[in-house]
Amino acid sequence: MGIKRRKYSKEQKEEIVQRALSSERILALGKEHNISPGLINRWKRQYLDGELNNNTNQEVKKLETHDSVILATETLSNNTISRS
Repeated sequence: MGIKRRKYSKEQKEEIVQRALSSERILALGKEHNISPGLINRWKRQYLDGELNNNTNQEVKKLETHDSVILATETLSNNTISRS
C-alpha cells in the first residue's frame, strides 16, 4: 500500500506561513509540525502569490470579466441614449 498523505486545512497552512513570515525559523516549524521545510516554503510562496487562500487569480479574473461586462453594457447604453 502507498503512504497516506496528511491533509492540512487552509487555516493550518496560513498559521504556519504567518509564523514563518514573522521570522520564525522554517526548520524549527517543520520539526514542530512534522513536515518538511520545503513544504513550508511552497506554502509560503503560494501565500505570497495569493494562491493559498481562496482568492485565487481565477476568481480575480472572473471579477474583472464581470466588471468589464458591466462597463461595456453601460457604455453601449450611454451611446444608444446619446444617439437618440
